Amino acid sequence: MSENTAGETNTPVETKEKKKGSCLITGLIVLGVIVLILVVLGIFVYRRLKVTYDQYLNDTAVKQVEIIGEEIPDFTVTTTDGEDVTLSELVATHEVTVLNIFTSWCGPCKKEFPAMQQVYEKYPDKIAILALSDEEDDTLDVLTKYKQDLGLTFMVARKEGKAESIPLGGYPTSVILDRNGKVVFCQSGTMPEEDIVEKLYTSFMGDDYDGSPVFMYTAIVLSGKDPVEGAVLKFTSDGDTQEATTDAEGLCVIMVNSPAKYTVTIESVPEGYPNKSEESTVGPQSGWAILSVE
Repeated sequence: MSENTAGETNTPVETKEKKKGSCLITGLIVLGVIVLILVVLGIFVYRRLKVTYDQYLNDTAVKQVEIIGEEIPDFTVTTTDGEDVTLSELVATHEVTVLNIFTSWCGPCKKEFPAMQQVYEKYPDKIAILALSDEEDDTLDVLTKYKQDLGLTFMVARKEGKAESIPLGGYPTSVILDRNGKVVFCQSGTMPEEDIVEKLYTSFMGDDYDGSPVFMYTAIVLSGKDPVEGAVLKFTSDGDTQEATTDAEGLCVIMVNSPAKYTVTIESVPEGYPNKSEESTVGPQSGWAILSVE
């Protein structure tokens, strides 16, 4: 036995238990410090990655605006039907040529294809749609089945060659060329509504088309996770104010001929929803604004 400073004795077992307890406390402190360091590092990395990703999206959006009015370098691809298709030939024989960059695993891509198909069926002689997969594993056999499963009748191929010059901010990305071969629309993001797709495509058709590009600004209103139909939104920028009403998906869209930064506010909501004065911003490149009524 040993005697402590208070005149009491400790057995070797008690001393070992105290040492174990001390080691356990020390270990927990060290573990806590490690966890804290990892959390701080995680936050730092997340913020750096978010800044990097946000900067990438902004840079891409700028590039998409910069190619407006330009020509896409000519290229030829082989479609799932075994046909060699050249971009310049599509432009020469159609009023509107749509290049849609997608991947077979992209959910938003799959969601917008039915709307594109419906509009294409209305104007098969005026609109050419060429969907180009940017996925290495999307072979022509894979794309053939993909096209059949979705019931698509417009052209589908792999993206290759000079089609690589199209700036991508994500999938899907749509590029529209007018009858003059000029880029008049370039935006990343899905357009699942047939009326929106039709309004966009047909804005470049007809004898009154003046060569102006289109920039699309989209807003969505949610109650929790549910879309709010019938909400009236106001889009305001320097020199321009427009109103739009959300559809069944909670979406509304305005289309303008020059890029601008818009403030989006809720003007009114259907009965039963709180009429919040929340606002969001979108632009100066094409993009989305998300507003909540809760």
